[in-house]
Amino acid sequence: MISAAEFRQQFSIFDETVYCASCSQGALSTVVAKAIGDFVQGWNREGAQWEAWTASVESARRRFALLIHARPEDIAVVPSASEGVFQVVSSLRLDSDAVVLTSRLEFPSVAQVLLNTAGPRVHFVDQDGLVLTADDYAGYLTDQTRLVSVPLVSYKNGYRPPVQDIAGIAHRNGAAVLVDAYQGAGAVAIDVQALDCDFLVAGSLKYLLGTGGVAFVYVHPKWHDRLRPVMTGWFGRVNPYAFDPQSVDFASAARRLETGTPAVLPARATDAALALWDGVDSAIVERHIAGLVSRLQAEIQEQGRRWLGHSAGDRPWGPMAALETADPAGLDAHLRSRGIVGSPRGPAVRLSFHYYNTDEDVLRIVDALKDWPRDRWG
Repeated sequence: MISAAEFRQQFSIFDETVYCASCSQGALSTVVAKAIGDFVQGWNREGAQWEAWTASVESARRRFALLIHARPEDIAVVPSASEGVFQVVSSLRLDSDAVVLTSRLEFPSVAQVLLNTAGPRVHFVDQDGLVLTADDYAGYLTDQTRLVSVPLVSYKNGYRPPVQDIAGIAHRNGAAVLVDAYQGAGAVAIDVQALDCDFLVAGSLKYLLGTGGVAFVYVHPKWHDRLRPVMTGWFGRVNPYAFDPQSVDFASAARRLETGTPAVLPARATDAALALWDGVDSAIVERHIAGLVSRLQAEIQEQGRRWLGHSAGDRPWGPMAALETADPAGLDAHLRSRGIVGSPRGPAVRLSFHYYNTDEDVLRIVDALKDWPRDRWG
């Protein structure tokens, strides 16, 4: 079993920086840097290395499936979570009276894809966009509801909605469930069977510690042959290498959602990043991160300051605390001047943790916050 200290040693950024911006971009590991370098060298030496490139895509598919307790055939590899959401929603071919439920906790591109696909039939179930309950969804569910979208972890503040409860209510009303796990995958243990979701999207860029250009879509087996993609390409075929321009035969299982040539360099980097989880227990990672977030939240409260979603009570949190302030840019600059990298969004600076963060990182943040003028917290 790889310890948190051993894991941290693979990230040189911590030699000089307290890195707490994994919610935007995971830190670069030595193994991912090497994989990118090896790719470039091979490209320069041999040109096209199709067998090696496509092998990386398939390896990343397998590793991600293992991470979320799914099968490789349940996973589509796509360029972004936005495309993944579009592929799912458009493939459902919803009737004109079908209703989609979502919330203000969603990352904008998820909700924007829903709005662009279903328009006025998209209903937002929450009021403040900070906290979400199963009752919020239950109050909007009708016999016309066909899809319920819920984030595993909110990008705004790290809040974790009760996804299993929401999924149970949705399914009892005949609606499918789409989970955006981008802000949780890699930091939160995921079991798609326990979540009872129909679809789940996640990307490599953040807590999976890869690069942009690769995302994954989990499709429950009951949907494999029922999805009819609007957008397609040669990698969505039964046999891509048949090169038949007169046939649109959809691949079995989740791969039918795939389109054109995959992003082979990001796939190589992502496969290397996912290999970091070999010998790492996701449940231990989640507990480690939860401990750091809880300590920071407690210290913020002790200083008489607030984080977004403070009123959420005892709900479990994801890998982030968002510091609420009237001057996010100023607070971000203040922290960076002390070697602490966070991620400002909206009215807050988000500080996110991973398995590579430590108690010492939290203490350095707390000390830096003591120097931030109280009248600039808002």
